[in-house]
Amino acid sequence: PETTAEVQEIVRACAAHRVPVIAFGVGSSLEGHTNAPGGGISVDTSRMNRILAVNPQDLDCTVEPGVTREDLNRHLRDTGLFFPIDPGANASLGG
Repeated sequence: PETTAEVQEIVRACAAHRVPVIAFGVGSSLEGHTNAPGGGISVDTSRMNRILAVNPQDLDCTVEPGVTREDLNRHLRDTGLFFPIDPGANASLGG
């Protein structure tokens, strides 16, 4: 999916059929969290990669789940801010 509406459609269909949903970003999981061994689907959110808002005064931002730590820090570079959390392997921020 590329939009929130598309994700909502997928989740509604899965909920109606009681199918578990796992968010999948850039696939950096070291523990296999993107697998669904008990059944279910992985929803690839890597194309949802927009930085929607940065609020320097509040020290917060709004991003889509496919944005990576490096993407966000590159965007923030000229503001003097940075995202200090390092989930490793340039993981996406939303799964």
